Amino acid sequence: MFIWKTCDYDTILYEMAVMNSNPEFVKLSEDKSFLTKEDILAEHEEEIEKERYLILENENPAAIADFIMCNPRDKNPWLGLFILHKNYQKKGYAVQIYQHYEDLMKLRNVAEVHLGCFAANAVGLEFWAKRGFAVYEERDYRGKLLMVMKKKL
Repeated sequence: MFIWKTCDYDTILYEMAVMNSNPEFVKLSEDKSFLTKEDILAEHEEEIEKERYLILENENPAAIADFIMCNPRDKNPWLGLFILHKNYQKKGYAVQIYQHYEDLMKLRNVAEVHLGCFAANAVGLEFWAKRGFAVYEERDYRGKLLMVMKKKL
Protein backbone atom coordinates (compact mmCIF):
# COMPACT_ATOMS: atom_id res chain seq x y z
CA MET A 1 0.00 0.00 0.00
CA PHE A 2 1.30 3.41 -0.94
CA ILE A 3 1.11 6.48 1.28
CA TRP A 4 1.15 9.95 -0.29
CA LYS A 5 3.10 12.34 1.95
CA THR A 6 3.22 16.06 1.23
CA CYS A 7 6.80 17.01 0.45
CA ASP A 8 8.54 19.42 2.76
CA TYR A 9 12.04 20.02 4.04
CA ASP A 10 11.95 16.70 5.91
CA THR A 11 11.49 14.74 2.67
CA ILE A 12 14.45 16.23 0.77
CA LEU A 13 16.78 13.24 1.22
CA TYR A 14 14.04 10.81 0.18
CA GLU A 15 13.31 12.91 -2.89
CA MET A 16 17.02 12.90 -3.74
CA ALA A 17 17.03 9.10 -3.45
CA VAL A 18 14.14 8.76 -5.90
CA MET A 19 15.53 11.24 -8.40
CA ASN A 20 19.13 10.02 -8.25
CA SER A 21 18.06 6.40 -8.72
CA ASN A 22 17.19 7.54 -12.27
CA PRO A 23 20.46 9.05 -13.57
CA GLU A 24 19.32 8.89 -17.22
CA PHE A 25 16.28 11.03 -16.43
CA VAL A 26 18.29 13.46 -14.29
CA LYS A 27 20.76 13.86 -17.16
CA LEU A 28 17.93 14.37 -19.66
CA SER A 29 15.92 16.79 -17.55
CA GLU A 30 18.61 18.68 -15.64
CA ASP A 31 21.83 18.12 -17.62
CA LYS A 32 23.46 16.76 -14.45
CA SER A 33 24.64 13.36 -13.29
CA PHE A 34 22.86 13.68 -9.94
CA LEU A 35 20.84 16.17 -7.93
CA THR A 36 21.93 17.79 -4.68
CA LYS A 37 19.90 18.90 -1.68
CA GLU A 38 20.06 22.42 -3.10
CA ASP A 39 18.55 21.25 -6.40
CA ILE A 40 15.63 19.62 -4.60
CA LEU A 41 15.17 22.67 -2.37
CA ALA A 42 14.98 24.82 -5.49
CA GLU A 43 12.03 22.67 -6.65
CA HIS A 44 10.26 23.50 -3.39
CA GLU A 45 10.91 27.21 -3.83
CA GLU A 46 9.48 27.59 -7.34
CA GLU A 47 6.99 30.42 -7.55
CA ILE A 48 4.29 28.33 -9.19
CA GLU A 49 1.84 26.86 -6.70
CA LYS A 50 1.98 23.09 -6.90
CA GLU A 51 1.25 20.04 -4.85
CA ARG A 52 4.25 17.76 -4.45
CA TYR A 53 4.08 14.30 -2.90
CA LEU A 54 6.58 11.69 -1.85
CA ILE A 55 4.95 8.31 -2.32
CA LEU A 56 6.06 5.80 0.28
CA GLU A 57 5.74 2.05 0.53
CA ASN A 58 6.54 0.70 4.02
CA GLU A 59 8.36 3.98 4.73
CA ASN A 60 10.57 3.50 1.67
CA PRO A 61 10.57 6.22 -1.00
CA ALA A 62 8.85 4.75 -4.05
CA ALA A 63 7.97 7.78 -6.19
CA ILE A 64 7.43 11.52 -6.48
CA ALA A 65 4.43 13.16 -8.07
CA ASP A 66 3.86 16.86 -8.39
CA PHE A 67 1.09 18.73 -10.12
CA ILE A 68 -0.62 22.06 -10.42
CA MET A 69 -4.35 22.51 -10.58
CA CYS A 70 -4.27 25.63 -12.74
CA ASN A 71 -1.34 26.24 -15.07
CA PRO A 72 -0.92 30.01 -15.53
CA ARG A 73 -0.33 29.48 -19.26
CA ASP A 74 -3.52 27.61 -20.13
CA LYS A 75 -5.53 27.31 -16.87
CA ASN A 76 -5.45 23.49 -17.07
CA PRO A 77 -4.29 20.95 -14.46
CA TRP A 78 -0.79 19.65 -15.21
CA LEU A 79 1.13 16.68 -13.91
CA GLY A 80 4.59 18.19 -13.61
CA LEU A 81 6.68 15.31 -12.30
CA PHE A 82 5.93 11.61 -12.05
CA ILE A 83 8.94 9.47 -11.30
CA LEU A 84 9.47 6.14 -9.58
CA HIS A 85 12.51 5.02 -7.67
CA LYS A 86 14.44 2.55 -9.84
CA ASN A 87 13.65 -0.25 -7.33
CA TYR A 88 9.91 0.20 -7.98
CA GLN A 89 10.01 0.24 -11.78
CA LYS A 90 8.80 -2.57 -14.04
CA LYS A 91 6.56 -4.02 -11.31
CA GLY A 92 3.22 -2.37 -12.14
CA TYR A 93 3.55 0.22 -9.39
CA ALA A 94 3.60 3.16 -11.80
CA VAL A 95 0.14 2.23 -13.04
CA GLN A 96 -1.18 1.98 -9.46
CA ILE A 97 0.34 5.29 -8.42
CA TYR A 98 -0.80 7.08 -11.57
CA GLN A 99 -4.33 5.68 -11.08
CA HIS A 100 -4.40 7.23 -7.61
CA TYR A 101 -3.50 10.60 -9.16
CA GLU A 102 -6.20 10.21 -11.80
CA ASP A 103 -8.79 9.25 -9.16
CA LEU A 104 -7.80 12.33 -7.17
CA MET A 105 -8.32 14.52 -10.23
CA LYS A 106 -11.76 12.98 -10.82
CA LEU A 107 -12.69 13.69 -7.19
CA ARG A 108 -11.75 17.31 -7.87
CA ASN A 109 -14.03 17.34 -10.91
CA VAL A 110 -11.16 17.68 -13.37
CA ALA A 111 -12.19 16.85 -16.94
CA GLU A 112 -8.74 16.79 -18.56
CA VAL A 113 -5.11 16.57 -17.43
CA HIS A 114 -1.96 17.66 -19.23
CA LEU A 115 1.71 16.78 -18.99
CA GLY A 116 4.97 17.16 -20.84
CA CYS A 117 7.27 14.25 -21.67
CA PHE A 118 10.68 14.61 -23.25
CA ALA A 119 10.74 13.19 -26.76
CA ALA A 120 13.96 11.37 -25.82
CA ASN A 121 12.11 9.56 -23.01
CA ALA A 122 10.75 6.66 -25.06
CA VAL A 123 9.72 4.66 -21.98
CA GLY A 124 7.78 7.64 -20.64
CA LEU A 125 6.06 8.32 -23.95
CA GLU A 126 4.97 4.69 -24.19
CA PHE A 127 3.71 4.69 -20.60
CA TRP A 128 1.61 7.83 -21.13
CA ALA A 129 0.24 6.62 -24.46
CA LYS A 130 -0.90 3.38 -22.79
CA ARG A 131 -2.70 5.48 -20.17
CA GLY A 132 -4.65 7.26 -22.91
CA PHE A 133 -2.60 10.44 -23.29
CA ALA A 134 -2.19 11.92 -26.76
CA VAL A 135 0.38 14.41 -28.02
CA TYR A 136 -1.17 17.72 -29.06
CA GLU A 137 1.89 19.95 -29.25
CA GLU A 138 5.66 19.83 -29.49
CA ARG A 139 7.59 22.45 -27.55
CA ASP A 140 11.18 23.42 -26.91
CA TYR A 141 12.01 23.14 -23.20
CA ARG A 142 15.53 24.16 -22.22
CA GLY A 143 16.76 23.22 -25.67
CA LYS A 144 15.08 19.81 -25.65
CA LEU A 145 12.00 18.60 -27.48
CA LEU A 146 9.04 18.20 -25.14
CA MET A 147 5.92 16.33 -26.19
CA VAL A 148 2.89 18.03 -24.67
CA MET A 149 0.13 15.52 -23.97
CA LYS A 150 -3.38 15.48 -22.58
CA LYS A 151 -6.03 13.03 -21.52
CA LYS A 152 -9.75 13.44 -20.98
CA LEU A 153 -10.90 11.87 -17.73
